[in-house]
Amino acid sequence: MTRLKCNTPFHWAIAGAILAPVLVGGLGEWGLRAGGEQRLEPRLLSFLLLGPVMALQAGWWLAIPAGAATGYLLCRVQRAFAPQQSTAPAANS
Repeated sequence: MTRLKCNTPFHWAIAGAILAPVLVGGLGEWGLRAGGEQRLEPRLLSFLLLGPVMALQAGWWLAIPAGAATGYLLCRVQRAFAPQQSTAPAANS
């Protein structure tokens, strides 16, 4: 996101609102093709695919507000842990 020059929580929320339905749709379609409701193996694959399949069945649009909220929170976390630039002048010895 820093390479895209997304600096504000609003930018992050918009990006999350766009990316989340794309990700849920892609993983959900993959899950439907891999077996849908049936038990998928290995367990990691079923963990990654059954959630998006259920989200697609409930309504793909539900990923939009979830992605926006996630993007907003990720921006706040990134700002909290980003290195701060010092504005104080350097003391010369």
